[in-house]
Amino acid sequence: MKPQTIKQADIKKLLPEGIKNVFFSDADYAMFNETFLIQKGLQGFKKWLKFSGIESVGQKRYWKRNYDCDNLANAFKTYMNLLHAKANPLSFTESFKTGKANETTAQGVAIGVIYFEIKGKKTSSQHAINIAITRGLRTKLVPIFIEPNAAGKIKLTKKERESIWYVNF
Repeated sequence: MKPQTIKQADIKKLLPEGIKNVFFSDADYAMFNETFLIQKGLQGFKKWLKFSGIESVGQKRYWKRNYDCDNLANAFKTYMNLLHAKANPLSFTESFKTGKANETTAQGVAIGVIYFEIKGKKTSSQHAINIAITRGLRTKLVPIFIEPNAAGKIKLTKKERESIWYVNF
């Protein structure tokens, strides 16, 4: 099955309203299916971290003082882009010269990094996780949220969704 792609404008329609800082580095994006993302994708990411010397420890798993939520979210996005590049190895020139084609011409993957606010009774903090655009159970395009620090797919509260202040695809 050929990977499905999505354009920037269609991703924007799926994001919570009111986010001031939304950035796109590519014109179109390949979508992974949800099952792959939260099972094989996350398992491969954990192996990649271990290979890189980031071991799983304690409650916060891969979290370190010098390697925290934004590093993990960016690393997961990078890992999934590496899988996309591996599955589509031909450069534009190679494809043109040989007449062969990659599975998709999508420039990136529909996985971004988001920042949002977590409010407590007396404090608040900022947190970074991943957002992925995928097809839901009824093949409808949906955003899902992924905590790359071993939790997998998570749900954000209404307040957390409304507090998203930065998205980078």
